[in-house]
This record gives sequence, C-alpha cells and structure tokens, in this order.
Amino acid sequence: NYIKRKVHLLAMPFFVVSFLISTTIASVNNQKQVMRTQEPSIGTRGCCNKPCHGITGPRGATGATGAGIRGATGAVGPTGAVGPTGAVGATGGSGGSAFSSINERVFTTSGTYTPTPGMKYAIIEVIGGGGGSGGCDDSNGAASAGGGSGAYSRSALSAATIGASQPVTVGTGGAGGAAGLNPGGNGTASSVGVLISAGGGFGSPQGDTISSPNTAGGLGGIAGTGDFAINGNSGGVAFPNIATGAGANSVYGPGGAGVPVDSASNGNPGLPYGSGASGSTPGLIGFTNPIAGSPGADGVVIITEYI
Repeated sequence: NYIKRKVHLLAMPFFVVSFLISTTIASVNNQKQVMRTQEPSIGTRGCCNKPCHGITGPRGATGATGAGIRGATGAVGPTGAVGPTGAVGATGGSGGSAFSSINERVFTTSGTYTPTPGMKYAIIEVIGGGGGSGGCDDSNGAASAGGGSGAYSRSALSAATIGASQPVTVGTGGAGGAAGLNPGGNGTASSVGVLISAGGGFGSPQGDTISSPNTAGGLGGIAGTGDFAINGNSGGVAFPNIATGAGANSVYGPGGAGVPVDSASNGNPGLPYGSGASGSTPGLIGFTNPIAGSPGADGVVIITEYI
C-alpha cells in the first residue's frame, strides 16, 4: 500500500513483470527500515500503537537575562601607605628689617650730623635758601619783583652710606637789595656732605621807574643731587604803579606777600623754609626816598631716622 503503481501486466513479457514485482517488494522493505530509525524516543508508533524512542531535537535559543537587583556598594578599602617625602623647596627671600622707633632731626643752622645709635637708614631732605628782593630808587610808583625760592632734594640712605657723621650746611636766604637800584641777594645751597644738595633761590632785580616794563622775579634755585631733586619756584612779577611782586613759595614755606605801591614798603621777607621775599616800593607821589628790598628765608635740612 505504500507505493501504487500501474503496471500493464498484459502488455509486458513475463520476465519483465517478475523483475518489477521483486524490485517493488525490496523498495518497500527498505522504506520500513528507515522509518524505524526515525521514530520518536518515547511515544506511540502510528502504525502499531507501540512505545518507541525517537531522535533528539535541536537546542533552543538562549533566553533573556533576568531582571535582578544590584547589590549595595562595598565598604571603603584601607588607607594606602604614605608616599615618599618631596624635595625641599627653594629658600625664600630675606624678610624686611623691623624698626623700633623713628626719630626726626631738624637743622636750621649748619652743623654736624651724627646718627643716633642703632639707626638703620634715614631719609634726608634739604631746601636751599630763598632769594631776596631788589631795592628801588626814588621814582614815584616804582616796584621790584619777588625773590625765587630754594630748590628741594630728598634721598633715602643706609647707615653704612652715611657713616659715623656728616657735615650739614643750611643755606641762608639772600639779603634784600640796598636802597636804590640794587638787586636782591641770592640764597645759598643746603647739603649734607656730598650725599645730597639743593641750590638757593635767586634774588630779584632792582625796581625800575613806572616807565619801564613789568619786571620778572628772581629764578628758583637749581636742583641739586639726591634720589628726588627739583628746582625752586620763580618770584612774582612787579607791576609799577600797582603792586610789588610776591616772593616764591618753597616746598616748606610761603613766599612774602606782595604789597601795593600806595605807600613806601620794603616788602615782606620769605617765610621758613627757603621761600623768596616780596618786592619793595618807594610809594606814589610824596614819597621821594629810595628804599631797600627784603631778605629771603633760610633753608633747612631734615633727617628722619629709622632705628
């Protein structure tokens, strides 16, 4: 029943029919043998209803990973060993020196400076003397100009640079010009040895008559030596028939104030330190005598010691 064939037996010779029949029977037997080897391992055979064993099927695909809960973080491990000591850093700069006190020494006249024991360094300031004002003749309304102020210098010096002592020179103010057509005197320089100096202011010219042009004041002192050094200021201009010139201001003092020419006046001297004097005048009509000028202020030396 496995294979059906239609054979026209009547149409073939007998030996051919015998060969086809034997061949068909052998084929059926082989098919049965194959079916026995492919039966399931446990089950019922379809043809005879008997249990039998079949071949093992292929392995299925791997299933997905299950959803689990992550465990808690573990404890911190022990501290590691101390590393080696680093290299020594570069040596720092030296610290600044401390001071226990500050002492100021003021010289208004010449002398000798001997540092206070323990002084580490000092700041020295010097101002030259101021210039005097010129005299006037007896011309009505004549006026002289103001004197110039002394120059100013400042330096910071160590105790080693200053040494055991230094000579101090305080510049004097220029004298007023004598009565008549005489210029005012120049101030002199102030200094401390060769370490520092400042020039004195210049005196003003004599007072001219009212027919002359306005007269300029004396020039300021010339800057000397020092860490910081500046010229002095020039004196004020004279205005004949109106007023005399004012004296120049210095770093430390105002110059003499100018005066009107309505009456005779020698002018005003310079005020401390190093300022110039104001100009003089014989006055207006009725004042016929020549008149002298006024002096400039003396200079000063100031030494601030750090001990």
